[in-house]
Amino acid sequence: MFYGYIIILFDVKFRYVIALGISLILGNFIYELFLSVINTKDIIDAIYGLAGCLLSFIYLALLKKYGLILN
Repeated sequence: MFYGYIIILFDVKFRYVIALGISLILGNFIYELFLSVINTKDIIDAIYGLAGCLLSFIYLALLKKYGLILN
C-alpha cells in the first residue's frame, strides 16, 4: 500500500496503482501455490493476501477520489 500511496501523492494515473495491485496479487498466488522455498503451499494464505490487496486497493481508490484536494 505504501507504493500506491506514493504514486497517488505524485498524481500519477490510477492505472499504475491497478497494475501494481495485480502484479502483487499474481506474485502472491504464484509464490503461495507453486514455489515452496521456505514456504508451505497454502491456498488460505493466498486468499488472505488477495483480501489484503483488495482492501488496500479500495482504500487507495477512495483516497484518490475523495481524499486528495489539489491546491
